[in-house]
Amino acid sequence: RDMQAGFTVLPVGGVPVLARKRRCRSNNNTTTTTTTTAAAASSSISSFPVVCPPRHDLDKMLESSLAWERELFPRFYNEEQHKIGFEKMVDKKKFCSIDVEAVLEQPMWKRFFSNKKLLKTANDNNN
Repeated sequence: RDMQAGFTVLPVGGVPVLARKRRCRSNNNTTTTTTTTAAAASSSISSFPVVCPPRHDLDKMLESSLAWERELFPRFYNEEQHKIGFEKMVDKKKFCSIDVEAVLEQPMWKRFFSNKKLLKTANDNNN
């Protein structure tokens, strides 16, 4: 069997995990074996720094959401329940994004993304 190896990044529990892909040329089956990196093993999505919208933007989003619900679902409209649900999503940081710049400054992610095998595979896949 002629095996062709490459690396890919798979999201496992919201965390990027380095995985090795192997394609067997005889029957074109692809198997993926996961190699957990130190970064992935010690991280979870909640451990990433995040950037969240300011309160005035959240308030505008809530008002817009209330208006749409009132217009589209008048029979089911419940402003108080809607506000409670919205605030739960705010508390869970559902409107936030990962602060990519801050993440990329962390040493473990610098090492992960500077992995020569990972970069070579990414370049090979783009050609």
